[in-house]
Amino acid sequence: MSLLCCSFRFIRQIRSSVSGAAFEINEVTYNTVDEVWLLLLTATDKGAELAMGYIEFQKKRMAESNIVLMFGHLLADMGEYGKSQEYFERVLQKNPNDEEVACIYYNIGRIHRLKGEYEHALLYYERAYQRHITAKPPRLVSAAKTLNGIGVVYSEKKEHEQALQYLTKALKMYRKNLQKKHADIAGTLNNMGDIYYDKGLYDKALNYFKEANKMNERVLPRDHPSIGLTLNNIIYHT
Repeated sequence: MSLLCCSFRFIRQIRSSVSGAAFEINEVTYNTVDEVWLLLLTATDKGAELAMGYIEFQKKRMAESNIVLMFGHLLADMGEYGKSQEYFERVLQKNPNDEEVACIYYNIGRIHRLKGEYEHALLYYERAYQRHITAKPPRLVSAAKTLNGIGVVYSEKKEHEQALQYLTKALKMYRKNLQKKHADIAGTLNNMGDIYYDKGLYDKALNYFKEANKMNERVLPRDHPSIGLTLNNIIYHT
């Protein structure tokens, strides 16, 4: 077991230094004196069980992402919602640029959604959307991602018509600004399928699930969780 310290300026180096090994994250804490996050890690061979295609996909995703913001996203994926929100709020104090601020608002909105705090989620998603859409030039893909998040909130609130309005707008924006086959488009299609299924429109839902799955199989490694999700929806809802 080892202890790894990281500040915002060191995260990129840490990612590079451990990219050839697999670790389980046991604990995450913040040291207020040194202003660093402390990660308690355990080396594991479980990474060897993952398909190489998925590993390479994740490496590419990390290379294309803002690694500072990805760390907070990882905390949320681990269920550490409080620590994730604290992390993003501390990043805000470091005077990030406008795009980073918008992405932080999006991630805080996502945290509130995962906690079931829907009104707070909508508030932060709206802040993120306004920053993306009013930027010069507008960051349309990021704006679409935020609209998708808002749609998911309304879907979870069972406000289906409101959800479909946002998801449809997100889908149109994605299709105008992304390649025809893209995982983000597939994600929105899957979300729309969930809503149509809840509305009892089973054939329509199945069409959306199939389109999402076909797209995921074209752009994602075969062991990616999103493919499993869409396949499960097709099998379960058939």
